[in-house]
Amino acid sequence: MSYKFTKIVYLILLLGICNVFAQPRHKSVFIETNIFPNGEDYRCFISFRIPYKNLVFIKNNGEYLSGLTFTIEAHLNDEIYTRQSSGEKLSTADYNKTESSDDFIQGVVSIDLPSGKYKIEPIFNLSNTKRTVKLPSFNIALDADSGKILQPIVLENKKIELNGIEYLELVNYSNVIPFTANKINLLIPLHDLSIPEINVTVVQNDEEIIEKKIESLGVSSINIDKFSNDIGINFFDGDTKLNLFLLSGFSEKLNEGNVKIKIEAVDFEKEFNLNVEWVDKPFSLMDPEFAIKLLENLVDKNTVKNLLNGDEDEYYDKLKEFWAPKDPVKETALNEIMYEFYSRADGAISKFATVDLRNGAKTDRGKIYIKYGDPDNIVRTYSDNNEVIEIWKYKSPKKEFTFIDRSGLGNFSLY
Repeated sequence: MSYKFTKIVYLILLLGICNVFAQPRHKSVFIETNIFPNGEDYRCFISFRIPYKNLVFIKNNGEYLSGLTFTIEAHLNDEIYTRQSSGEKLSTADYNKTESSDDFIQGVVSIDLPSGKYKIEPIFNLSNTKRTVKLPSFNIALDADSGKILQPIVLENKKIELNGIEYLELVNYSNVIPFTANKINLLIPLHDLSIPEINVTVVQNDEEIIEKKIESLGVSSINIDKFSNDIGINFFDGDTKLNLFLLSGFSEKLNEGNVKIKIEAVDFEKEFNLNVEWVDKPFSLMDPEFAIKLLENLVDKNTVKNLLNGDEDEYYDKLKEFWAPKDPVKETALNEIMYEFYSRADGAISKFATVDLRNGAKTDRGKIYIKYGDPDNIVRTYSDNNEVIEIWKYKSPKKEFTFIDRSGLGNFSLY
């Protein structure tokens, strides 16, 4: 059986399990747009990010190979004005990476456009298939009078140097700020090259998160390109320059939802609305009622029952209140313990699902996995009756659990 066919069968089985719980999924592809002036025209950088698990791999000489071609069509007055493409290939020797949601293929295409209103159509041709995927189109309006302050660019909090080129890494999640404990920065470009500083105020849910003055990083032209497997911004001495400002020290305080970025510079100001999204939110946390019921692994049934009393719209807030006292880092909006618990729940649901019990979190192995995580050592052996025995050993805390599969169907019970 070919690897590609095996993967398709696996996906069908996986979808069957997912449908049982009717849980939403993470985005299968992220498309981001960043636009800068380029002389009298505009240079539009359109980048993508796709998890490996959404690609099709074939196995060849011990390597798993995949890739795609990314095409952007810009339509003006119902006709194709221009089209640009970029091809990306990847290989890995690790089978597990082919199913990874934490590893990504990324790429970027740039197109030069004069002022006007365009419809942009992103198109993917996936390697190892004959499939063409057309994503929903979106509109962009390029107008010389659109403002003195350009859309802020969402960046990782790090500088990277590759082949003598220093660049800032693009987050590349569809222009959203990821909900994370990691620090995220905003690069704010201005047309006016003479302004030495700006004032930035960040507001979420009518609460001021931060207000600070920022000095200019300097004046430069901007390019977005692929560096290794990252998408980054680098600065160069071109004809069209921008005045650049970097906002930091705010993102870890943001919750999910809308955030307002107010920028003031001398005699003008502009407000931007950005979204904060938990892009890798555990699936089990996307259904608050299901997430509360999973707490039976930690607390008594009365506590769970009390959390489920009241309006369903309040479940998620109640859940956050339950976990708040356990948050190890109060300075960040993300509760790391809550995140770890539901990440483990996701793992338990998928790893320990059986034909008889498709919610792997309810199995004995699933319950132990949620509470203690991956064991440091697993020993498999057989009883005198040829029953499969699994022994899980943990170093910290020092624990050992024995599970027996008496049916031979993967239904392991705690012994």
